[in-house]
Amino acid sequence: MANRGSRAARHELDRAIVSGVTLLGVAGIVGLSGLAVGIAVALRFFRQWVRHAEVPPTEVVRHRWEQARSAATAGIDAWRDAHAEQRAPSRD
Repeated sequence: MANRGSRAARHELDRAIVSGVTLLGVAGIVGLSGLAVGIAVALRFFRQWVRHAEVPPTEVVRHRWEQARSAATAGIDAWRDAHAEQRAPSRD
């Protein structure tokens, strides 16, 4: 019967763990490199898109903000009008 706690078995286990950790580290570095390249390409595309846009992004955001404010104001006014009609006593 083989001794499970032998030095050879321990050495094999240590080598396997070191190999696994090394491969994991290399995979992490490769993954981060791929992420960096992907981000760089996305940024380049975004900058090019902004340069060729007819309307600057700040103007688009300002316009959308005004639309949202107008819609919110209209919604609030409609809600107030509906609740004012419910609360007002009918004079028939």
